[in-house]
Amino acid sequence: MGGKIDRSINKGNAPFVFRLSGQNYHSIGSLLPDNGSKPKFAQLDIYDTDNEVSNRQGIFCESSSSNSASNTLDLTIISELKQMLDSQNHLVKSYRMARVVLNIIQLDTRDIVVKTQDGNLIPISELHPSYLPLQYPLLHVYEEDGYRIDIPHRVDAYTMIESERLFYICCKKSVLRSETYENLCKLKNKGNKDISRAGQCVILPSSFTGSSRYMMQNYLDAMSLCKWFGYPDFFITLTCNPNWPEIKRFLKDTNLRAEDRPDISCRIFKMKLDSLIKDLKDKQPLGKVQAVVYTVEYQKRGLPHAYICIFLHPDSKLSSVEDIDPKISAEIPNKDEDPVLYSLIKDFMIHGPCGAYNPKCSCMIDNKFSKNFPKRFNENTCVDTDGFPIYKRPDNGRYVDKSGFDLDSGYVVSYNKCLLKRYQGRINVEWCNQSGSIKYLFKYINKGPDRTTISVGKDNNHDEQEDVVDEIKEYYDCRYLSACEATWRILVFDVHYRIPSVTRLPFHLPGKQSVVYGADEDVYNVLEKELVSSSMFTSWMKCNQLYEEARKLTYVEFPTKFTWKLEQKR
Repeated sequence: MGGKIDRSINKGNAPFVFRLSGQNYHSIGSLLPDNGSKPKFAQLDIYDTDNEVSNRQGIFCESSSSNSASNTLDLTIISELKQMLDSQNHLVKSYRMARVVLNIIQLDTRDIVVKTQDGNLIPISELHPSYLPLQYPLLHVYEEDGYRIDIPHRVDAYTMIESERLFYICCKKSVLRSETYENLCKLKNKGNKDISRAGQCVILPSSFTGSSRYMMQNYLDAMSLCKWFGYPDFFITLTCNPNWPEIKRFLKDTNLRAEDRPDISCRIFKMKLDSLIKDLKDKQPLGKVQAVVYTVEYQKRGLPHAYICIFLHPDSKLSSVEDIDPKISAEIPNKDEDPVLYSLIKDFMIHGPCGAYNPKCSCMIDNKFSKNFPKRFNENTCVDTDGFPIYKRPDNGRYVDKSGFDLDSGYVVSYNKCLLKRYQGRINVEWCNQSGSIKYLFKYINKGPDRTTISVGKDNNHDEQEDVVDEIKEYYDCRYLSACEATWRILVFDVHYRIPSVTRLPFHLPGKQSVVYGADEDVYNVLEKELVSSSMFTSWMKCNQLYEEARKLTYVEFPTKFTWKLEQKR
């Protein structure tokens, strides 16, 4: 298998990851053996086929520890198998065509093979007069010969191609082959560039899950929920735990680990995620929920995790910072009073160790704390100037032993006691009901995976060229795909979840709405369609107009305008 295999990622106690990047391919090796080496594998089918039977016999002898292995081999069986494959297997026949080519071609700097009308393969030189007419037929419309050796220059004239104003410089010596190739290639590339740039724009629509337009549409939908329900109150991050009892119970009678069965990890995580959303709405551990938005992403290790925004009912919103402490905690509990919670925090909610304890931690960038841990001690919960909460972290002398180091409450990730005990995994809970953090929050959960692209090249005509935007290519560049994400897509689980739903009304100028039609449809039939003259946006406008007219023509008391819209929608 070809590709770049990164073995440095498997550090620490995280699940094993096989990371393959770059241009991936299946390597079948060279068709010819290296100098001094004997043919093997597929090389036996096309190289030195006159001695193929003896070559195959030699391969078996080398792989056997017995010196008398050649005496135990039946050469008749080898020969009959070879004849059977050559006569019955069409794939073998196609592959052995390479043998014919190798027998008639002498390898050079460039191999040019022409198939004649009678089916024979004839190698020709790149200096053959017919090579250029075959390569560039539009430049040799009348089948005139191309370049050949010793074409003399005319001293008193020159040749010019009017379309591109390319000149063959006159001199007393012969025309150089490089001059011919250079001018023809310039003409070919210039023409192709102009054609390819003419009106080309490749887009990836919002209907494609994971595209930039998909993320932007979800961001706008989340902002519309924010406009209706107000700011979200809690931001929750749920991470898959490969040591969940359900996963271990499934794998207990096998030699497999959680990373060997991403389908099981994804199914269990989806059930946990659905259960969490149901608990938040029904049992209301954080308050009465009005709306939920979440996006599923994947760690570099491949494990899925969900970013969840919770919108509470106005009666359940936290009115002051004192109301945060019963919902969110960021301190180490008393081990004697609550040993279960203490053990869960030690296993799942401790960041690091990093800093002086572990300078090689992944969160350390240029010897600095990229995640702002450890946090400073704080006796009371407050909110900073940017709208982010600073949770209560008292210096009470409590520690947990993590990887041989005693870590205090400064390394604790904020959590909810009820949710942590129920789901027994890393479940981070943050309070976010502030205008300063709302835009960052929705951008964060819809940003997609991190990536960086760079290209190095030289372009002398950059000012004359227009950059062609190919969003499909941009999506594939630096695409990081893990086994869990592939499984999640195969199982058709939701990547983005939103409740209540948001109906998108396309906004357009009069007569500028999008019209979808088939390639073979008649233009008059397309114009007569009802959807051409009206759209969802104009229909909604007509609905409100009819409502206003009905109010003027009747004495019956109509319901509110919002109720009227709901009835019309039904």
